[in-house]
Amino acid sequence: MAIDPRLIRMKKAFELTISKPPAGRIVLLVARVWLRDAASASEVGVIPAQDPGARGKGGAPIDGLRFHKPSLKESNLLEIATWNTGKPSNLQDMANPTHAERQLCEFLNTPNKERYFSSIEVELTHSPCTACCAMLEKLKFKNPGSSASLRWIEPYEIPPQATRKDNLEDLMGVGWELSAPATGLPLSPAKGFGERWSHNEIGRPGMRIKSLDVKR
Repeated sequence: MAIDPRLIRMKKAFELTISKPPAGRIVLLVARVWLRDAASASEVGVIPAQDPGARGKGGAPIDGLRFHKPSLKESNLLEIATWNTGKPSNLQDMANPTHAERQLCEFLNTPNKERYFSSIEVELTHSPCTACCAMLEKLKFKNPGSSASLRWIEPYEIPPQATRKDNLEDLMGVGWELSAPATGLPLSPAKGFGERWSHNEIGRPGMRIKSLDVKR
């Protein structure tokens, strides 16, 4: 899968630093996290998928997340890579156990081993769904005073969890700085078929989604 060059961290992570994601993954995520406790950043490893029934190519169990320390100079920095882990093993489960954002949030919120951060930068191929927006909102609440940024290229439009305007406004309301191209913004029910909200229609003055549109 070709990575859009506007996702600078992701392109570098998968091409130069972290091994390629499992075959067939559509949604990819890379995060750089500056932890408050440098000791908790002395880890490198692989985490299984949050959905224990998730399977990759050939039916083999699939990794959910990989992490490592990319810099010896920044002992509290972790680089994390994750992805969607496929169809849920329970097709009645309408939550987000297979979503990339879920893998990230559960990793940072591991019981008795929470990883609190002062700053987080996330790059996603697709916008977070409604359930993932709620998880990211809670993640920011658990890390007061932290800086948080999220950028993506494609809109997540699979019902009933397609990204909505109010989801993004809620994220900005708790302090997430968002960036996306116009084609990555949610569809607007108030407009004609296939029409999207614009950057100036989401949020309010001083709280807008930054544009990733390429200037021609």
